[in-house]
Formats: sequence, C-alpha cells, structure tokens
Amino acid sequence: DDGGKTWEISYIQAQADAALTTIAVDSFDPKKIYVGLSNGTILQSVDGGKAWTPLYRAESGITKILVHPKDTRIVIVLTEKDGPYRSANAGRDWQSFRSPLERYRDALAGQQIAADPRNADSLFYISNFGLLKTANGGTSWEEVPLLHSPRITPVTAFAVAREKPEYLYYTAGATLYRSKNSGKTWTTTALPTTKVPSVLLVHPKDEKTLYLGIKRPKKQSLFP
Repeated sequence: DDGGKTWEISYIQAQADAALTTIAVDSFDPKKIYVGLSNGTILQSVDGGKAWTPLYRAESGITKILVHPKDTRIVIVLTEKDGPYRSANAGRDWQSFRSPLERYRDALAGQQIAADPRNADSLFYISNFGLLKTANGGTSWEEVPLLHSPRITPVTAFAVAREKPEYLYYTAGATLYRSKNSGKTWTTTALPTTKVPSVLLVHPKDEKTLYLGIKRPKKQSLFP
C-alpha cells in the first residue's frame, strides 16, 4: 500500500512438495489474487491475501495465470504438461482445452500464453508444437507459423500489445521475434544480453516500447 517501501507476508507455502510458481491480480478488484503452485493447485484470495481458498488441482504444475483485463471473471491458467485451463466465473468452474489441442503434436506441453486485451475469447498459446490461436474461447485452434521451432529453442517470454493486439512479441534464445499482423509475418532482433529473457511487457500506450526481464541461465550439471 506504500509503493513497495514496506512488505508483509501474505502466503506461506507449507507443503514440502510444492512451490509458488506464479501470481496474478484482478485489475477490477485488486483484493482478488490468484496463486499457482508447482503441484497443480490454484489458490484464490478475495481479501488481499489474508485468507486463501483452493480452487482447483490441475494434473501438472501451474506456470502462469492470466486475468483478462476486459472481463476479469475470465481466468486462464497454463500448466507444464496439460495445456491451458479456462474459468469464466472467477475460478468456480474450470474448462480444460486438452481435447481440441490433442490433434496437435506436443501441444499440451505449454510454454507461454497471452490474451487479446480487447477480446476475451481470443488467446495465443505457445507449446512444443508451436503457436496456436483461438477466437472462440478455446473450442477450436489454428496454427500461426513461426520462424523457429519451440521444441528446439523454447519460447521464454511472450506478449501482446494492449492498444494494437495484432502486434505480437516473443523471445527465444537471444532473439526477439516481432509481428505487426497477428503472426502472418515476423521480423527478428538480436537481444543485447546473453542471459535468458523471462518477462516481456509492452507499454500499454505505446506498442513500440518493450520491457524485458532476464535471469541467469541454469548451470549444466556434470553429473546426471
């Protein structure tokens, strides 16, 4: 409440076999918070983090949670091995996209997901298969061609511009990929770092201004 000057603990993960992996806040009601765990559990707080309620247990770890900015009742959850899930009522019920995605090889191994800020039924989803898009809330999907294979070089960050959702950005390796026409064509730019991009944000008013978060690459062990 004071811009980050002081902090207090809102949640402690007591389970030894699980870690907190992602967090999202409802922009319409900031006291409503969602947390994802590495064991597939989705938690929700409606009082700013004082109390937490389990909402759902997915079949694999949660890697990302999206609360749609236009309709915050819609919550999208990305899992490691079971694809995305969608709730249309703020977490009370959940829909798996497993069935329509199984026709695409390795599409359940999710890497990144992003929503069209203007259309709650439009999603972009990157998996080991590649980039897929839905315009009907996940009932059906279509492939958006990429310049590289995410199976070989994983996509570590992905973003859609708020004012111009046809602008797509993603990072893979040390390269930024950019499309101005919803993925019909792409251009590339070498990133000025050897570290791993982990977060990519687009300025809400200027689609040409990007913010990139990076992390150190994991050290390769000499032993299996």
